[in-house]
Amino acid sequence: MILKKKKVLVCDDNPVIIFMLESLISKKDIEVITAVDGKDGYDKTLTTHFDFIITDIEMPNMSGWDLIESVQKDGFDIKKTIVISAQLEQYIIPYAERFGILKYYLKPIMPHDIDEIAALINA
Repeated sequence: MILKKKKVLVCDDNPVIIFMLESLISKKDIEVITAVDGKDGYDKTLTTHFDFIITDIEMPNMSGWDLIESVQKDGFDIKKTIVISAQLEQYIIPYAERFGILKYYLKPIMPHDIDEIAALINA
């Protein structure tokens, strides 16, 4: 049986974070497509099916929360969304609960976080 690689959208306006996430997650046999902000990410969801979305919150053009709300309206399963943010946890929790996202991580992301993210995606 041939298993199809999971396809993940990673949205972040910081090129260092994008590079790190893309390089580490792709080593886990996961296809990674990147976006430089929420608008770019949303546009990519219109033409490509993603199994998961990993997004920052504070980005230009469209925030991560606006991205999540938009893809949810389009029928994306928000339980397949992971938030990575430098925001204080007290600001993330109410939105995370409101949208029902799978998980959130605070920056800086550590190698064990990447392992956990990959396991969630491949589950």
